[in-house]
Parts: sequence; structure tokens; C-alpha cells
Amino acid sequence: MTSDRQDRSLASLWSKRATIAEINAEIFQLAQKRQQIEGEFLRELAVLIGRPGAALLDSHHACPGSLIGNCVFEIKPTDSNVHCLFCGGGINR
Repeated sequence: MTSDRQDRSLASLWSKRATIAEINAEIFQLAQKRQQIEGEFLRELAVLIGRPGAALLDSHHACPGSLIGNCVFEIKPTDSNVHCLFCGGGINR
């Protein structure tokens, strides 16, 4: 048998767990939406810079020469020495 205090504590835990589950579901939905928009963004950028179908990576490093203000890298499975398409900066900084 549990005490009133334990019952309240368990109810609080269950309530918090339900809130966490709701937040996790929202995070998952936002992550899916972000992935979709980012994919569209990178495909449009690839076409704009004359590399349709290229696997691009927006690194979020500031790049004054870039059309989008950030370094952009083309990722190729055969190339381990990747540099920004605009400024030539390395991916590993």
C-alpha cells in the first residue's frame, strides 16, 4: 500500500512523462519538416550553382563569397579532402 505522498509523487511523474512524450512527438515532427525543407534548399542551391544532383552540405561557416553567406561543400564518396565551393576553406575547421 502506498501513502498519499507516494501517490501524489507517482501522479506527478506520470504527468511529467506524458508531457515529455508530447514534446518528443513535436520534436520528431519538426525534425522531419526541417529535413524536408533542408533537402529542398540544397537541391535548389545545387541547380542555382550549376551542379544539379550534387550532394551539398551547408556547413554554417560564414563565407563572404557564398551566395547564401555560408560555406557549401559538395560531398563525394571518393573525396576525403573537401573544400568550400566558394572560398576553398576546408570542411574540418
